[in-house]
Amino acid sequence: MRSITQEIVRLLLLLPYAVVLLPCLYPLPTTVAARDCSHQKLDRLVSAARIEHEAMHVRPRALVTGAAGFIGSHVAEYCATAIGLDVVGVDDLSGGFEANFEPTRRLGGRLVIGNVLDDKFMRHLFAKYGPFDYVYHLAAYAAEGLSHFIRRYNYENNLVASATVLNCALRQGEEGHRVRRFVFTSSIAAYGSTPVLPMIETTPKTPEDPYGIAKLAFEFDLVAAKRVFPELIDYTIFRPHNVYGPRQNLADKFRNAVAIFINQIMRHQPITIYGDGRQTRAFSYIDDVAPVIAASVLVDAAENEDFFVGTDNATSVNNLAALVARAMGTPDHQIVHLDARKEVVHAHASNAKMRCAFAPAPPVTLAEGLASTVQNFRAHGASEPTGYLSIEVASHLPPTWARWLAHVARRHHAAASCAGDCAGDRCMGDHVIQAESDCPVPIVLNSRKPAVLFIVPGFGGMPARREVVAHNLELLQAQTIDLSCIVYVYNDEGASNARQNFKHVCDIVGPARGSWVDFASRVPKHSIRDSDFVAHSDKIHFFHCIYSIIYFDSLS
Repeated sequence: MRSITQEIVRLLLLLPYAVVLLPCLYPLPTTVAARDCSHQKLDRLVSAARIEHEAMHVRPRALVTGAAGFIGSHVAEYCATAIGLDVVGVDDLSGGFEANFEPTRRLGGRLVIGNVLDDKFMRHLFAKYGPFDYVYHLAAYAAEGLSHFIRRYNYENNLVASATVLNCALRQGEEGHRVRRFVFTSSIAAYGSTPVLPMIETTPKTPEDPYGIAKLAFEFDLVAAKRVFPELIDYTIFRPHNVYGPRQNLADKFRNAVAIFINQIMRHQPITIYGDGRQTRAFSYIDDVAPVIAASVLVDAAENEDFFVGTDNATSVNNLAALVARAMGTPDHQIVHLDARKEVVHAHASNAKMRCAFAPAPPVTLAEGLASTVQNFRAHGASEPTGYLSIEVASHLPPTWARWLAHVARRHHAAASCAGDCAGDRCMGDHVIQAESDCPVPIVLNSRKPAVLFIVPGFGGMPARREVVAHNLELLQAQTIDLSCIVYVYNDEGASNARQNFKHVCDIVGPARGSWVDFASRVPKHSIRDSDFVAHSDKIHFFHCIYSIIYFDSLS
């Protein structure tokens, strides 16, 4: 009895030390006590703000970077539709689509095309469209695994560009119009691997890839800016994790597991999983993420705070693949396991702090979210895989990535060779059309004037490429090449965007006349100014050549 009493006394004496040490070993949530959590539902707070904003003579103005991208377009739309903000979006269309911004545009939103990395452009943006009451910074290139091989590109676009946006916001404050909130979307990648799951905001951060390092570095930069310029800026940091849903880039080869799996099924290819598939993530539906980010400027408890945002429910990649196949109506779809790549094995977080501060609606289940996502993607069709190609360090690339990049390089070389072959008299002829597997040349149509053929894979799915096309057209015009005709071969899986993009390019070059090349009938008869070409768009043969320019004789 005496020994038991002594042990109890010893434990009581150790208790104060345990209270001090345990939070260091296993950090506790930073959530306030339950009695301090928000008792006002997020939707009610948003509704009240909208009524207030619509009654104003001048509504608060928000800048959303990455506004044509996946998450950014949803945040922009929610700001405009639900909160009633005046929205200005900016995007360079490197991975986004103008169509994503259309719901915001219909409510008066403006999309400015440009790169937030460009300091001169950003200064002009703030001068012309500002001042901004809120800045939502979502522009990024989010590819964790690929970031090891594109370090310079990663840090320029995810760190230096972020500093450029923040500088503009701080300077606006110096000029007398303080940005009331700078909202930054970081990433769960800032944490890397951790022995204790789920992660919480105070979990030690040990990022394992350059993308996570860049995100964490800018988190630190925001905190430092607040400390040095307290009167100029307040911030809120969000860490979304594995977000999926409508408007996600279906074609991206290197990121977004849900979109990759859906695209593989639609292209009748096996689902590919790196490693044994036991990796776990919490896949979060976009409607559980974008509204919280957008509404954070209304929540006082979010001022100068950081939050995970998404779902708490983790699942394995194997289970995700099975659920995607089931949602696609192909439950027995083939799954292939590839060699494991260097990545965090288990990464999921608690969103308790966010729920406490925001009181959002209950999260969408994975099955419900996948059903909605599949329905949206089916309407757009499959996409030819694309991705960032300028690899800076190629050693240790996952073999499938290396093979794909090599294949793209071979096609690019073939297209360049074809362009060279068509520069001389050998390409003269009468309606000669050859469809090779890797390069659709020579293509010759009799005329007295030269023309340009753009082979643009996935043109309908990548609006950014129209800027590349337009730029090259302008260069050709500067060389006094008479552009009497643009003949365009496109992937008709993205027909709607393709027509819009093609019209845009033709508008840029002015009087140049555009024609569709119908490889089914071999009669290029439809001007892009005519309405009836739409009816024939399903006949257009599509090639998968890397972007190239080919000179040939055009239609008379």
